[in-house]
Amino acid sequence: MKQKSITVLFAATLFLFGLAGTVKAQGHRSPWRAEWDSCILDRGHGHYRPHIPAGPYGYVNEMPMRIYEDCPVHVDSTFRIPAGTKRTLKVKGHKFLGEDLQPDGPLIPGLPKDHLGRHYLTNTETGRPFSEFDEIELPASDDDTYFPISFVHHPLTEGDPVYKDGYGVAISFIEKIDGVEQSFNGILRYQYFQKPTVTGFSYQRPGPGFAGQFTMTFQGELVQPENRVGYDPKVSIGSTAEARDWTKFKKYTAGAYYSLDDGATWFEATDKTVNLTQSQVENLPEVVNVKMRLPGGCGSFFPVGAEYDPNDPSRGRRPDVPFSITRQITLNNETGDASSTLLEPLKQIYDVATGKDFTLTVRPTGNNVPTLTTSRNSRLSDEIGVKTEVLPDGAYRFTIRKVQENLTVTLKYTVSNAEVDGTRVWGEDGTLCITSAAAGRANIYNALGRFENSLTLSAGETRRLTMPVGIYIVKLDNGRAYKAAVR
Repeated sequence: MKQKSITVLFAATLFLFGLAGTVKAQGHRSPWRAEWDSCILDRGHGHYRPHIPAGPYGYVNEMPMRIYEDCPVHVDSTFRIPAGTKRTLKVKGHKFLGEDLQPDGPLIPGLPKDHLGRHYLTNTETGRPFSEFDEIELPASDDDTYFPISFVHHPLTEGDPVYKDGYGVAISFIEKIDGVEQSFNGILRYQYFQKPTVTGFSYQRPGPGFAGQFTMTFQGELVQPENRVGYDPKVSIGSTAEARDWTKFKKYTAGAYYSLDDGATWFEATDKTVNLTQSQVENLPEVVNVKMRLPGGCGSFFPVGAEYDPNDPSRGRRPDVPFSITRQITLNNETGDASSTLLEPLKQIYDVATGKDFTLTVRPTGNNVPTLTTSRNSRLSDEIGVKTEVLPDGAYRFTIRKVQENLTVTLKYTVSNAEVDGTRVWGEDGTLCITSAAAGRANIYNALGRFENSLTLSAGETRRLTMPVGIYIVKLDNGRAYKAAVR
């Protein structure tokens, strides 16, 4: 009997009808419930992610975040930084978490790395591992501020003798204010889980003298009962042990769920083998899709091991549509320009998928030069995070790289047609024009600060230079600098 592959191409109505007889063999099924996510992301009382590093078992103590393989995490307020000047942060090291999910054992210098020295954590804003040795400089502030962080945990390296599926750590940071190390340092806790995998998968349609077969087994820490998270408690919860005992709750969130109807309904994934009866297999469609989803995670995915049969050309597996968290970009237009052609696209609030670039085209009026700054500039410099281009038609294209959070962007004009005390700098088609009120030298630089040209002017003289399209800075002997755009 030819074995069928897991794929996603099937008739939904037929499939839902065929699943009617599978409930007893697989357990209770349900549409996805908001409580399953909130158990992982929301501790209640305003403590929720991405506001703070909220995690499960939040009835007592400070619990670690639950994070997953290749699922980006963003936290707006990791910990508080006291007010002051010359504020810096530096990674001190990490401790493993004990059974009570609290720090236990010796401090391990640096961040989690595999036995080959490769970092498990990557800064999603820069795409690079976090520095373990350099101090992170923070802007001076008269008020306490919060430190945000965006990161992703890569899959564990096979053969790693130290870090295992389900491990937890508390990462310590050294805080310095005015150059003085603080007595209390910042701490970030998390518990990491790999995505569950499937073994022993077999799907064979019934035939003459053959009952058919559908069987599979999930593996991984998340499918173990001890990683369920209870909610709606039966009794008062007063300890970490009680908070982790899901039997003391009326309801619970499983560590992982799977679906056979493309996400319409979900079953708890456990370490017990799924083994359907003959009548249940008969009611299955020709093609079956297995998806998994983790509470508080990054959407559904195909578990490793549930692959299509490459020797069966009649079956295909489309890539799963990844879950996308939408971020909002709010535009603060301070140009005073009400032109309907100023922005493309013309909105005040823009939606962009997490991790994607956002592009905005500005067509300024007159000889104005637009500048764009973002609310993340203090953490990720706009010099790195924003790309500015001057287009052949004189428009400006701003690209905000890898949006990982809600942002406010501010658009302003600088005066390109600058005139102060008779000095004037402006751009024309292919020409940079300079009029100096006093005799002296003018040095010309491009937008990257690279020297382009130098000339000497008499008082009241106007000079015109043929220049490529771009933004230029003109610095005079009197110390003043002027910006102009050549189109």
